[in-house]
Amino acid sequence: MGYKGSIFILKGNLHMKPVIKRLALFFLSFIVFHACAFNVCAGDSVKFVSKDRLLKMSVPDSLSSGNEVILFIEDILKIDKGSVEHIKHFAKKVLKAEKGVAYPFIFTESNVNKIKSIRARVITPEGKVTEVKKKEINTISDFASYSFFNDYKKKIISFSGIEDDYIIEIIVKREIKSSFALPFMVFQDTQPILSRRVSIEYPSDVKIKISAVRMSSKPDETLSLKNGNNLLVWRRDNIPALKPESSMPPVEEFIPAICPVTSIESGADFTSWSGISEWYRGIIEKSMDTSSEEIKNLAMGLIDGAGGDEEKIKRIYDWVKRNVWYLTITLGDHGIVPHNASLCLKNRYGDCKDKSVLLVSLLRACGIDASPVLVRTTDIGVFDPPVVSPAYFNHVIVAVFTEGDGDTTFLDPVCSSCPYGVLPEDDQRAHALIIREDSKGLITLPINKMEDNEARIKISIRIDSTGNANVDSDISLAGSYCTELTGVYKNRSGLSVEDITRFLFTADPFGIRKDAIKIECPDLTREELRRIKLSYSIPGMLDMDKRIVFMDAVPFNISFSLPPGEKRNYPVELGKPHRRIVEVNLIVPEGWRFVELPEDEVIDGGSFRYSLKFHPAVSYTHLRAHETRHDLVC
Repeated sequence: MGYKGSIFILKGNLHMKPVIKRLALFFLSFIVFHACAFNVCAGDSVKFVSKDRLLKMSVPDSLSSGNEVILFIEDILKIDKGSVEHIKHFAKKVLKAEKGVAYPFIFTESNVNKIKSIRARVITPEGKVTEVKKKEINTISDFASYSFFNDYKKKIISFSGIEDDYIIEIIVKREIKSSFALPFMVFQDTQPILSRRVSIEYPSDVKIKISAVRMSSKPDETLSLKNGNNLLVWRRDNIPALKPESSMPPVEEFIPAICPVTSIESGADFTSWSGISEWYRGIIEKSMDTSSEEIKNLAMGLIDGAGGDEEKIKRIYDWVKRNVWYLTITLGDHGIVPHNASLCLKNRYGDCKDKSVLLVSLLRACGIDASPVLVRTTDIGVFDPPVVSPAYFNHVIVAVFTEGDGDTTFLDPVCSSCPYGVLPEDDQRAHALIIREDSKGLITLPINKMEDNEARIKISIRIDSTGNANVDSDISLAGSYCTELTGVYKNRSGLSVEDITRFLFTADPFGIRKDAIKIECPDLTREELRRIKLSYSIPGMLDMDKRIVFMDAVPFNISFSLPPGEKRNYPVELGKPHRRIVEVNLIVPEGWRFVELPEDEVIDGGSFRYSLKFHPAVSYTHLRAHETRHDLVC
C-alpha cells in the first residue's frame, strides 16, 4: 500500500483561548549540532534531513513500547525588531501502523502568526520518498467550515496508507508579529521523544527574557554569532511519553517548557506584570466609551430605582450577559484588540474582550469603578511559578471596585448563567492581571464556596403490588451545575427537552415510553436551568419471584470514582468545590417489608468525602437512602 498525502487549508471558528492541543503537541527536537541541528540551513532555506540519516536512527527499547516515536523535533526562533521567524522541524516514526487510519497534523495560523511555508514528506523503510506537493493544497470556503468574523486558518496534512516503520517529516516556517503569539516550546509529549532541541537567536540590543516551566531556564549553550547576534540552545534526549491519568489536572501543568518573552510591539515592556498591564491598558482603554448617548442612556435606564451600588452592578451585569451574544471575533488585530463599546452595543454580539469592554463602559457611565482583567483559565493549566508573558493569558473578565468595604467583585459577562459574584469553574483559582494604572501584579481569582455549586436530588419511588414503580424526581441546581446543564439543554442539537432529560436523569432512556415521562422545565430562552421535575414509570423494578428491588434502575448514585487499583503519578483534579445531596425514598406495598439492606458506604478520599447510607422507616415498608458527596479544594 502506498502513501497518499494532502494539505487542506480550513478556516476555523476559534475562541480567543489558544488551547494547547493535548493529543498532538509535536513540540520536540534533536541535539547534534550547534546552530541548525538536523536542519540544513542556507540563508532563509530549510532543508529536509538526509533520508539515510533518518533511517539509521535507532529507537531504544525504553522508548519503543508504543505505536509511534518522535525521532527529533526542533524549534528555531530568529528574533528581530518588529517580528520573529519561527521554524519547526520534526520527524516521527510509526512503529506499529493502524490499518485504515489516517495520520493528521494540524497547524493553525492567523494574521499575527502567519505560516510562510510548509513542507512534508514520507520515507518508507526501503528509502522511497514521497513529498507533499503544493498543488495538493485545497481551500475550503468560510461557510463550509462555519467560520465567521475571524481570520484564523487551519492547515491540515493528512497521511493515509502509512505502514510499519514509515517516517513522517515536516517543516513549518512562520512569521510572528505579536508577543501574544510567541510559542511555549515544550519538552515532553504523549509520545516518546528521541531528541529535542530549542534554539533562540536575537540581536544584542533586543531585550529578551526566558521563562521556564518544570525545567531550568538556563540554556545548555550560549553562543555569540559572527553577525553579532546571540544564540541560546536547550537540548534533551530520550524523553519518555507523558501518560495521562483519569481525572488529572490539565497536562500543560506537568510538561516542561521554555517560554521566550520579548517586545515585538514597539515601546512595550513584557518582562514584568506591570509592563504587560501598562501595554494592554493602552490598547483596551481606547475601546471604552462612556460619553456616547447610547451608553449613558442605557446605563441610566438600567439603574433607575436601584437601591445602591450592588443593585446597580447586578442590573448592568445581568443585562450584558443576557442581551449581548457571545461571538468570537478575531479579524485583523481583534484577536487582541477589542471593538469599541458602542459598536458592541449596536451589534449585540462580541467576544470576551468586547463584552467586558461594554460592561466596564456601562458601569463607569454611572460612576462605578471597574476595570478589565486578563485571565489564564484553569482548563489550559495554571503554571507554578507563572510565566511572565502576554501569551500566558487567554480570556478577559471584569473587576468591580466598591467604595466603603474595599471589596473587589469579579464578573464574567460571557457566562450567561452565572449569578452575580459567582465565576464559572474555569475562572476560579485562575491567574489574573487587573488592567489599571495601579495594577498590583498577578493575582489568583477566588473560588466559590461549596454551597454555591450544589445539586440536590430528591427521588420518590412507589412500587405497586405487581412490581412496577412510579418515580418522581425533584432536581435543584446551583452554581456550576446550573451553568453546565443549562448549556447542555440550550445546545441540544435538535433534541427535545424530554430527550435530554431522559438521557441525563433516567437509567434506561430507551426502555421508558416517551409518553410515560412528564417534565417541568423552565423556558431556557429566558432563564437558566435551576430546577427540573420529572415523573416516569419503571416496569418490573421489583422482581416478584426473588423479592429483590433493582435500585440500579434509578441513577441516584452520581458519585465520582477512580479505576480500581490505579497507580497514579499525578494528583486527582475534581474541579472546584461541589456538594451533591441525593435522597431516595423507596416505598413498597402494604404487607411488604425490607429484610436485607445494602451495607453503608463511607469514603474519605482526601480531596473528597462520600457517604451512602440506607435506613428503614415506618415499619420497614419505607426505605430512605442518603448519598452525599463533598468535593474539596485540592
